[in-house]
Amino acid sequence: MIINDLDSVIFLFGVPIYGNLGDQAIAEGERELLSRCTNKKILEVIEPETQYFIRKIKKIENKTGTKPVLFWQGGGNMGDVWVDQEKLRQLTALAFPNDKIFFLPQSVSFKKNSDIFRKSHFVYDKLTNSFFFFRDKISWSFARDKMGISKNNFLVPDTVIALTRSINYFHSTREGILKVFRSDIEKENVFDSQKESLSKYLSKIEYIQVFDTVHHELEFFGKAKRKRIIKKTLNLFSLKKLIITDRLHGLIFSVITNTPVIVFDNNNHKISNFVHTWLDDFSFVYLVKTEDSTEKIRQVAHNFLYHYDRNSYIKNNDALYRNIEEYENVIKENLNNFDKLD
Repeated sequence: MIINDLDSVIFLFGVPIYGNLGDQAIAEGERELLSRCTNKKILEVIEPETQYFIRKIKKIENKTGTKPVLFWQGGGNMGDVWVDQEKLRQLTALAFPNDKIFFLPQSVSFKKNSDIFRKSHFVYDKLTNSFFFFRDKISWSFARDKMGISKNNFLVPDTVIALTRSINYFHSTREGILKVFRSDIEKENVFDSQKESLSKYLSKIEYIQVFDTVHHELEFFGKAKRKRIIKKTLNLFSLKKLIITDRLHGLIFSVITNTPVIVFDNNNHKISNFVHTWLDDFSFVYLVKTEDSTEKIRQVAHNFLYHYDRNSYIKNNDALYRNIEEYENVIKENLNNFDKLD
């Protein structure tokens, strides 16, 4: 794509091309949210093109004196679990230390005193005009207290919640159960016996469909394909009586499609951190605890399957979406301030 100036465009860095539907849904939610915040063109920068666009933007900035506005894709990769994404984010920060960068909602997961943690503290401490958004209280306070990110540090929900107003998923007929379990490095093995027991019990009373939110065969998502697949996935969730999952976006897809969900934590606790920040009062979300008995979990599942309260869903989702509106307003306000300075 030819870029002639920086006045008419904003850049969304870190857009994934791999088949993780959670990350793809974040990108879709970010595009929808940003389109409500600005009339400028949103240029998506996929991860492999990060360095190319850094050089291109710097060249135009040096030539014209115009300041760019950058956004960095949110997710769960600020830390030393998914190091490649963290390094690309740091590379962008180092290239534009005085320019406006919005780091969209993240979960933070660093091992104590790791090399990548020390580097992140060094890099983000040098930024003078950036805004950091975190999607749970633990990440937000860790960034403030341990990473030195105390200014322009905001607690907001995951951006996928921004899709809530563009969909309406209250189906009168729902059938079966969707099981969405992970098998990657974030899997928490302590829940294996509870998952197995619950699956065996549920298989005797309802049909269980197994689904993976990672499509390994899909190597590239264009915007049209992303929108189509996310819509198809959300529709699948909305047609089920119950979701059981240990994926954060398995949980979030359930919430925005008004589907009861039993959720197990992952090994870096981003799921429990998110639940305790935003969803503790949601009557149709149950976070399994290690001490929960088999009978307790079965009873929760039974209640979710056969006692569906539409009104409680509407009330909960309206409250959650108000936090998205506050998040949107922070971006609008700071974009407007930037435009006035120009």
